[in-house]
Amino acid sequence: MLLIAKGYRIAARRWKTPVGEIDIVARRRRDLVFVEVKARATLDAAAESVTERGKQRIVAAAEFWLAGHP
Repeated sequence: MLLIAKGYRIAARRWKTPVGEIDIVARRRRDLVFVEVKARATLDAAAESVTERGKQRIVAAAEFWLAGHP
């Protein structure tokens, strides 16, 4: 996995909340990242497949994570 190769530790996979799911939560030093996994032919196609509503869901789920993991 690319994140592990880059020095990240996986904190959670497919973490479900009442407001949505986060595919991967990873940490490296003081950085915490919330990853949405999209399998598409190109990076642009993957980025375009995340709708505004999807972005809001990811943010809400990340806030839920942060509330429980200060």
